Amino acid sequence: MKQVVLLVEGQTEEQFVKEVLAPGWEPRLYLQPIVISTKKGGQARKDKGGTVTKERTIKECKRLLAQTHWTKVVLVLDYYGLHLSFGKKQTKGIPHERAKEIRDSFEREIDDGRFRFFLLIHEFEALLFSDPESIAAHFANDKDSSKEKALRELQAILDDHDNDPERINDHPSTAPSKRLESLFPRFKKVSDGVVIAKAIGIKRIRQRCRAFNELCACLDECAASD
Repeated sequence: MKQVVLLVEGQTEEQFVKEVLAPGWEPRLYLQPIVISTKKGGQARKDKGGTVTKERTIKECKRLLAQTHWTKVVLVLDYYGLHLSFGKKQTKGIPHERAKEIRDSFEREIDDGRFRFFLLIHEFEALLFSDPESIAAHFANDKDSSKEKALRELQAILDDHDNDPERINDHPSTAPSKRLESLFPRFKKVSDGVVIAKAIGIKRIRQRCRAFNELCACLDECAASD
């Protein structure tokens, strides 16, 4: 079985890979998530994510690439929270083109055929807006939220962003996770987020989220290659 390591930013993404992403490519690929180190001592910060510098990210990637058992080393970050050392600029609308420029430049700098870099446009929780029905159903028994009311509010958020989950992020206070916390006070990024993602399924998320689909296409290609 080919072994692919996915270098991610936090515990939510780590659990998403383990519980949602990895099963979709078994037994063709073994996907191993590793939380990127955010401390000089080299230990990953497990309590929460957080932006990391380009310099530290390069060191982490090269460390993994030195381990020859990995078929692919895949770096997955979100553009919205990307450290400015990557050359991020303030842009309006969906920054797909700028994200591609940053990805391509970073891959050239790493210069290893086994390495791929993917920038999801926003934080993990944006993916959950691929299916408002699944979010609403998850919280249907909450005292403060009916399924019908939740669906209306979730759809209104999508309508305000051209029905595109990857557009939902106007400000740190209106990030996808903040919106979910506002609608559902008991929302927990790791436990609830991963359960909802499971209910939605990889196929639906791929259909709705362009940047995420590009990551999955890379895994498809790796699984199909000799």
